Amino acid sequence: MKAILYLLLRFNLVGWAATGAYLGIGLALGLQTNADPMAVHLIAFSVSIVVSFVGHAYFTFRRAGARYIFRFTAATLVLFLVSSAVTQLLAENYGVNSALTVTVVTIGYPILSFILHAAWTFLPPPAGKKEDTAR
Repeated sequence: MKAILYLLLRFNLVGWAATGAYLGIGLALGLQTNADPMAVHLIAFSVSIVVSFVGHAYFTFRRAGARYIFRFTAATLVLFLVSSAVTQLLAENYGVNSALTVTVVTIGYPILSFILHAAWTFLPPPAGKKEDTAR
């Protein structure tokens, strides 16, 4: 139980760092410019995924290597598509500005991210298979 709590703590710390990067860049661009909400989302998202992978691979799960880079990329693509669809829906259908779309994505993304990464992305290989770890 203690190990799971530490995993959740580490996941949250990395998540907050990535979320902070996304929110900070997104709000700065959204509030300081008249930039298109999707452009703001793409820029903020790009920075946050780098923060997220490095943090989760080397700090949260302590697993690195091709297996995890591939899975993280696939999971990130799914998360990107979902967050982009939400951004597009809010901006185009409801006229929501960049600052609010970034805020909505900031709330939902970490929840979906934890579920996907804990359940699939960073699972260790099956017993008996070699794993490249970053410890």
